[in-house]
Amino acid sequence: MNRFHERFFLRAWILHRERSNRRLHLFAGVATWLGLTTALSALPSPIRIPLLGANFGAAFAVASALYWMFADVLVAGLVLATTALWAVIPWVPWGAHHGALAGAVAPLATCAIATTVAHYGHVYWHERGDFLKGDPPLRSAMDAAHEWLFAPFHHGLAELLHAGWRPSLRERVERSERRALGTRLAVPWSNWARLAS
Repeated sequence: MNRFHERFFLRAWILHRERSNRRLHLFAGVATWLGLTTALSALPSPIRIPLLGANFGAAFAVASALYWMFADVLVAGLVLATTALWAVIPWVPWGAHHGALAGAVAPLATCAIATTVAHYGHVYWHERGDFLKGDPPLRSAMDAAHEWLFAPFHHGLAELLHAGWRPSLRERVERSERRALGTRLAVPWSNWARLAS
């Protein structure tokens, strides 16, 4: 994994240490990804991709997998394979011929619901989210947007690392986590439990 991907992946790694929260985010991330790519598949594209067709959902899925291959080939392949399997299911509204309601509104509603579920996962587990709030607003927004957009890649790789995949990478990420948590300069204090007056 290169430093660019590690910088974005590190935030997701730090925020999702608890197993149940990590898995909840993996499933919510996959639902968000499938909803987003399905909605994008309603837009035709001049490039035809086998199994996925000639649409922007297919182009986005392939471009994202190519982008993530520099981080981890297995997780990039798994997400692309999941997207291809999703696209060939007969009742899935993949492609431009399903109309606005089934092809765009329903998939985007799925994104919204899955994002809400993931948000309440943070509220329930509230791991280290407040600890990471000292970053400049633009960097925080970019990190959060990257994690949302590529959620199955982030959370899939985290789950694989916790299962024993690429132990040297896990060791490197854990070193980066210790360094990131140990060198925070502007960490806002949060009274999330309402214990202090």
